[in-house]
Amino acid sequence: MGHNKNVYHRWLRLSILGALIISVVSVSVLFYVQESTKNDIKHSLFEDAKMNQIRLTDTIAGKIGSDLDSIMSRLGQLAVSQNLQQGDFTSSDTNKLLVQQFKELESHFAIDDMVIINDKNVIVNEASDGKKFIGFDASIRDHIKETIQTKASVFSSRFVASDNSSRIAITYPIINSRTGQYLGIVGASMLSSSFLEPMETFTISTLRSTSTCWIEIQSLLQVLILQS
Repeated sequence: MGHNKNVYHRWLRLSILGALIISVVSVSVLFYVQESTKNDIKHSLFEDAKMNQIRLTDTIAGKIGSDLDSIMSRLGQLAVSQNLQQGDFTSSDTNKLLVQQFKELESHFAIDDMVIINDKNVIVNEASDGKKFIGFDASIRDHIKETIQTKASVFSSRFVASDNSSRIAITYPIINSRTGQYLGIVGASMLSSSFLEPMETFTISTLRSTSTCWIEIQSLLQVLILQS
């Protein structure tokens, strides 16, 4: 009878120990599965966010490139116009041509001024009513130097203009199509803030359209980060 009692107690202890081991293993496995699942979700979300960022960057780059191409095309049309090819930079007819192109660009882009620069690097014609840059020696500007040196169109870095405004400029060389002689530059400029604001609006709009559940993803990411 005592032997049976000892066997029973031994079996009970082994059963309890086995149950504890199974419980510990089960909890460990559950914890591992939860951690693995959480890491998989976080990785997937970050990968989706990275791909969205790449797509967004490509879209914005395409938008900026398209806008610049349109502006460059208008400047190129001016550069090969009969008036400028003949060196007529200051007549009323040339000013009308400049203002016409300016009005068309102004209606679609952030351009707020266009100028013609002669071969002495002096601004001799201007589209805006204020004519605030006429007579300015533009040779101090890096983008003017680069345009003269490369004989190619240039998109400038941000610079402080003579009126203390922060601006961005696009320049196009005027080259005589018959002789190849450099005659001057036709350029368009805009306030840097006016250029960046539409890009910011476009970025936000594009981000929303490419991430329909952006708020839900952000919330889930915050929960997962807090749990990690």
